Amino acid sequence: MEAADDKKVRCNLISPERPLFEGEVDHVVFATKNGENAVFPLHAPMVALLGIGQVRLIQGGETTRFAIRGGFVQVLDNQVDLLVDTALTPDE
Repeated sequence: MEAADDKKVRCNLISPERPLFEGEVDHVVFATKNGENAVFPLHAPMVALLGIGQVRLIQGGETTRFAIRGGFVQVLDNQVDLLVDTALTPDE
């Protein structure tokens, strides 16, 4: 797997059923138990419990949204891994 450069963040959004997104984005916004968080390139490491809300993937001025419920997020080495309990794609 190729590492993201310092202007992008590598993002993996995965539900128990299937991977929903894998790629590089400008930044990621997601709902945690304590409110909304955003991760930009070179963000500090973190682990948090996901709440009920949205994941927004921002790429070149375009936003892709997913509805989520539960799970956890890990940010490490310019990569965001969102392992969600339940997720709906924009088409669902």
